[in-house]
Amino acid sequence: MNPKKKYILKYKMRRSVRRTSRKPKRTKRSSKTRKPTKRKSTKRKSTKRKKKMNAYMLALNKARKAGAESFEYNGKTYYKKVAKTGMVVYSGKKSGTKKAKRSKKK
Repeated sequence: MNPKKKYILKYKMRRSVRRTSRKPKRTKRSSKTRKPTKRKSTKRKSTKRKKKMNAYMLALNKARKAGAESFEYNGKTYYKKVAKTGMVVYSGKKSGTKKAKRSKKK
């Protein structure tokens, strides 16, 4: 066998031994040493009622469900926008009123 190959084989053997020796050993616990767990009572828990939505959220959901282009709340108009993910978002600014981008000077 080539001495170089022999060295490589020895090296690989040493690495594999090192890897296995680093793992911590787990000890099995017997069922006798476990502490008994407390059982939960079978009483029904009272269900929590949902909190009422505020007026803005009610108007927003109504507009979303209707597919409205805009809705008005508190004297301000909110316009529909669609995010990259497809979610409908309402914003205070119209999407068509963006300023023209300035060209970079070199």
